Amino acid sequence: MAATLPILFGRFLVKNGIVTDRQMRRAIQLQRDMTVAAGEAAVLLGLLTPEQLQRVRLHQRETGTLFAQTCKAMAMLEEDDFDQIEQYLKRQNPRIGEVLVLQGVLEESELDDLIRQHGRMGEEDAA
Repeated sequence: MAATLPILFGRFLVKNGIVTDRQMRRAIQLQRDMTVAAGEAAVLLGLLTPEQLQRVRLHQRETGTLFAQTCKAMAMLEEDDFDQIEQYLKRQNPRIGEVLVLQGVLEESELDDLIRQHGRMGEEDAA
C-alpha cells in the first residue's frame, strides 16, 4: 500500500471552503513577509555578526549550498547553534493559521477547532 502525504493545513482550509484561494494566497504572502530567515536569526541571537552572515551568503551564492551546509563548511556555527536557531524560528515565524487570524479571516477559537479537524483527518489517513 502506498503511503499518502498529509494534506497541508492551508490546502485543507481551501479544499473545505473555509477560505478562498485568494485569501490563502494573501495569507501566504504575508507569512513570507513576516518570516525571519535562518541567517537573520543567527545574527539576532548573536551567533553570527552581520559581516559573517554576509560572507556566508556570498559563499552560498558561489556554491549553491544551503545556510546550514555553508555554515558547517565555513566552520561558523556548531550543531547546538543550529538547534538554537531552529527553536527561535519556531517561536518567531507565524504559521498560516495565525496569519489568517491576524488578517481577520479566521477567529482564534475557530482556528483551534480547524486544527483539531485537520489533525483528525491525518489520523484517519494513517488508519
